[in-house]
Amino acid sequence: MSGGTGYIKGFDGLRAISVLLVLGTHAGLYGMLPGGAFFTGRIWPMITGQAGVGVFFVLSGYLITTLLLKERQRSGTISLRRFYARRFLRLTPPFVVFILFTWALAEAGIIKARPLGLVVSFLYLYDFMPKTHLDAGLSHTWSLAVEEQFYLIWPLLAMSFTRSRLLVTSALVIVVCGVAYLVFPDLVIPFSSHQTRLAQLFHVPHLFVPAVGAIMVGALAGILRAHGTVPGERLLRWMPLLFALLYGASLWMPGPLLRFTPLFQAVGVALLLVWIVERQRTPLVRVLEFRPLAYLGKISYGIYLYHVIFMSTGPGHGLVPRFPYGLLASLAFAVVSYEFLERRVLRYKDRFR
Repeated sequence: MSGGTGYIKGFDGLRAISVLLVLGTHAGLYGMLPGGAFFTGRIWPMITGQAGVGVFFVLSGYLITTLLLKERQRSGTISLRRFYARRFLRLTPPFVVFILFTWALAEAGIIKARPLGLVVSFLYLYDFMPKTHLDAGLSHTWSLAVEEQFYLIWPLLAMSFTRSRLLVTSALVIVVCGVAYLVFPDLVIPFSSHQTRLAQLFHVPHLFVPAVGAIMVGALAGILRAHGTVPGERLLRWMPLLFALLYGASLWMPGPLLRFTPLFQAVGVALLLVWIVERQRTPLVRVLEFRPLAYLGKISYGIYLYHVIFMSTGPGHGLVPRFPYGLLASLAFAVVSYEFLERRVLRYKDRFR
């Protein structure tokens, strides 16, 4: 199909690749690769779990924005009740089960997850959690918090802003996030009667700003797509190359600009999404639709939720942290979550379309 609503071939495959990047990072597999400044500074940004989360962010921004604007074009408004109900059904039931499971393991002394962390995670505020209060079993929920905060704010703007104001707002937020990537790591703030760097208190890339920048890049592409802006044939032919150049920006950017890598990658991914939407019959899309890969994308939410419990860099002390057992356990929990919870709950989404 060519549009912003309904099933888009290739997107589940992208979700699968994204979650594989996350799994590769937390399984410690990249530890077998060469070290050195070039690898850590130039190669790592393309294959780390942070890059995988960035792809998820761009996908979310694109899909949510196209859905919202298509609804507005169709009915003249956006039903916030229906939107939030759909998001609740998609995200909250599996997340609540994960929180309860994590709490039970913490109570049994198997993993470390403090009550404060469980509450903050449940409230989708973990992106603001200081480093000193992070629990390994919950630390990945920062990305869920960023997305949820975007979901709370963006529909209100999409409902009330004109297309031009949405475009300007998206661009401004992206610029602000770029400035944050540049400034925040060295920013000194007053803390506990003395001055300290913001980066000592928080994981800067996990804060809502600048992390939301990747989502806004996807949203910007969604705004253009929802209003019928279609790239010409010449530009479409160049989009895969542009994606490669931008996603691989860490290979060629001067050192001082490497802090902008997440935004460059996000723009590259957004171009790839548009290309996939317009080129649904290409060999790449057929590869992304390979059934095992596409299914991995469908269960990616469950994989992301549960993998930290079992993988080596997660808490996993008394469970199965060693590769490949942690990976297999993560996949098993994700399959159960998808087949017996997510799919059944999602049947109710049709009531809110």
